[in-house]
Amino acid sequence: MKIEEKIDTYNHNKLAHIGDVIPCPGCGILFTKETYQQVFCKNRPGTQCKDAYWNIVRGNPNPNPSEPPTIEVRSLKTHTFYIRRSGPDGLIEQPKEITIKEIVSILKDELDFWKLIIPLLEHAFNAGYGAKK
Repeated sequence: MKIEEKIDTYNHNKLAHIGDVIPCPGCGILFTKETYQQVFCKNRPGTQCKDAYWNIVRGNPNPNPSEPPTIEVRSLKTHTFYIRRSGPDGLIEQPKEITIKEIVSILKDELDFWKLIIPLLEHAFNAGYGAKK
């Protein structure tokens, strides 16, 4: 969703009535408005959607650029994951349909990779490579 679309969605949601089904301007998921002031969904913990929206609208798409992209489960029934990254147009969320079996396979591959890399890093560290001189 582009910034203009997010702002339009936010303004639309402010005018919507209790009981209306509206899209969250933060993540795009449809939800039912429960109170007159509700604009964002409650699918993510805390105020993540609200924070993400305001960071994008105010021009700070990733307040902590050192953070890696995150993956979260929005629906266990359909196994829809959203991969979130900062991009030139702000925060980009890409939906990814995946099975639990595929997830386990990916995690096992990652674990195998790190099992190989960590001893090499420890050896290099212990040998003094990368130490400040």
